[in-house]
Amino acid sequence: MPKIKDTLAQPYFAYGIWLWAILIVALVPDTWVSYLRYEVSQGQLWRLFSAGIAHTNGYHLLFNGAALVVLAFLHGHYFRPNQLHLLLIYLVLAVSIGLYAFYPDTSHYVGLSGALHGLVLIGAFIDSQKKMITGYLLFAGVIIKVIYEQFWGSTTSVESLIDARVATESHLLGVVAALVVLPLFRLAKTTRATNV
Repeated sequence: MPKIKDTLAQPYFAYGIWLWAILIVALVPDTWVSYLRYEVSQGQLWRLFSAGIAHTNGYHLLFNGAALVVLAFLHGHYFRPNQLHLLLIYLVLAVSIGLYAFYPDTSHYVGLSGALHGLVLIGAFIDSQKKMITGYLLFAGVIIKVIYEQFWGSTTSVESLIDARVATESHLLGVVAALVVLPLFRLAKTTRATNV
């Protein structure tokens, strides 16, 4: 029987913690946790993080929760739990700070999809470092999707389900934030290879 310490060390447990955080925040009024540009400018800095785990409705929560579960199965084994937590916190904050710095017209934002786009890109990069064709395809697919969204936006069917405009700029910011840290994953691979 595995020890509790061993269970807590599993990357899948880390993904579960994020799912629980998302579910708990769903019980809190949106006005307390969402990214509201004016409130952030007045010093409510927790919103830069909490907006990443808040959602507009059950469908939005379901989409991002399902994506997190899929990512756990696709790439969960690449990350130690602490590494995953730090990576997701970095991506969530990078998206919110990016919205604040570069998108002054975005006054309200909630959701994890920007950070998830970054996480997919990092996982695909690691796959490609292992010479997996699916890594190259997924990496290219994410880049193409985000570029497409910048010109033509998201589908109206998704927007009607989540009851909000899809903040495609958050997807771009998540990808840019991931690209910034990709050299660290290349460096980690090189360091491990020379230590073997």
